[in-house]
Amino acid sequence: MNTGKKLLGIGCIAVLMVCGSRNLETRQQKVAAQALIDNEVEKDNIVEVVEPVEQELEAEELVAFTLPYDQLFITPTRQAYETETMQLKIPVLEIDEPVYDKTDEDTLKNGPCLYEYAQLPSEEGANVSIASHRIKKRGGFLDIDQLKEGDLLYLIYENTIYKYIYDTTQMVEENDWSVVYRKEGLCVTLTSCEPAFNPTHRIVVTAKLLETLPYDTEYVFEY
Repeated sequence: MNTGKKLLGIGCIAVLMVCGSRNLETRQQKVAAQALIDNEVEKDNIVEVVEPVEQELEAEELVAFTLPYDQLFITPTRQAYETETMQLKIPVLEIDEPVYDKTDEDTLKNGPCLYEYAQLPSEEGANVSIASHRIKKRGGFLDIDQLKEGDLLYLIYENTIYKYIYDTTQMVEENDWSVVYRKEGLCVTLTSCEPAFNPTHRIVVTAKLLETLPYDTEYVFEY
């Protein structure tokens, strides 16, 4: 199956990506990033990241082992993700839903789903991509085109709150895989079908990380 067919097969979904910095990755992220074996993406578009040898390397040498910005990959942390252990909150859109594992059609019926090529927000340089149908119910991203300057978005994962603020909106081709690539700078990206019905493109909304906070049941999630 080629990449274009894969994205079209998902239908009117949305991808939320929490994107990482240029910082050098932890040793866990230097472990070999495993490519898909089900041919959902062409093999030459997936990278394998090899763990460095057991010795102290100069910063310039260590860069060679960091995760790429222009290819798809899967980290061990992503593979270990347990469904519904991360929460997505977008107060202005009244979205407050658990994030399910994988973006197959059956799972997408439940609500937002963690994309197969995502990383988790706890990983350095993370690009957390989450898919959801372009509908109103069950955490759908029907109204992401209404997000604007000052709007706040949140992920809750492993007792940490990740808080983001709206940055930009753009349109891309519906089979553009670059929207799920790892990004420079800490950010959230929402993408969905554009227009919502009979789509021909995808809308991409990005937001920048403001801060991370320890989870507190009394925390007020502002708009």
